[in-house]
Amino acid sequence: MRIISKFTDYYDSAGVWYSPDPTFVREFKELDISEFKEREILLQMESILDKMPSNNYGICTLIAFCGKAYPCYQHSNYYAFEDKSYSNDNTTFYSLDKIEEHCKCIIKDRKSHDECNTAQEIINMLHGKNSGRGYVSHRWKPLNYKNWEAFLLEANLDIPQELFIAVNSPIFLLYKHNRDTLMEINPMLKKLNFASQVDPYTAFQEIEMYVGNQLVMQMDPNVNMTDELIRDSKGMDKWSFKKHTDDNKKTRKRKKRKK
Repeated sequence: MRIISKFTDYYDSAGVWYSPDPTFVREFKELDISEFKEREILLQMESILDKMPSNNYGICTLIAFCGKAYPCYQHSNYYAFEDKSYSNDNTTFYSLDKIEEHCKCIIKDRKSHDECNTAQEIINMLHGKNSGRGYVSHRWKPLNYKNWEAFLLEANLDIPQELFIAVNSPIFLLYKHNRDTLMEINPMLKKLNFASQVDPYTAFQEIEMYVGNQLVMQMDPNVNMTDELIRDSKGMDKWSFKKHTDDNKKTRKRKKRKK
């Protein structure tokens, strides 16, 4: 599979020895789902997102990858998670155990008083010892081990193929921002620590099979592509149509005289 993109992701290098077919045009897009024409087929994913337990310290996120949904939390902009010494990989969590482990590391490292208090509060909430803070809304269930296990048992994480065809990509995600639901098509998965769920070689193979089978008739590389992406997809780059110094008239005349 050949990947045409303006950014690199964690699984790109896994395909060095693979066939150049098919072509995956990985172009990042962000939009409000109200702008999405096939809104009705998003209802299943929206319902999963709405049922996710939550708190004020994280953003409910649902990553759709090759037919399956991966629920996770992006924790940021709060005392326990805004420290720049922690990489982006440590602020996206796919299990509550990882959230608790991260909070314990903050307390062990003896960060600021506010950071430690927030981390301890999150741990208490995970075990059902809520202090009255940390809720996104009274309409949502609080994020703790009991509610998380119930959510995983109830939720259907299989995403219909029609939705991937509608977005014309094997990868996209939904997340809640205030009361709005936003969508990102072809997000950078390495920033979301997705390698902890799918290793690079498996990710590359699954994308290749999905693009080459389920999306084979839909992935038209010439639809809504910029001139730069079309140029790159043909095996050229920004220097392909530039004149080099040894191609100008003066240089050619000098070469003829020497002959």
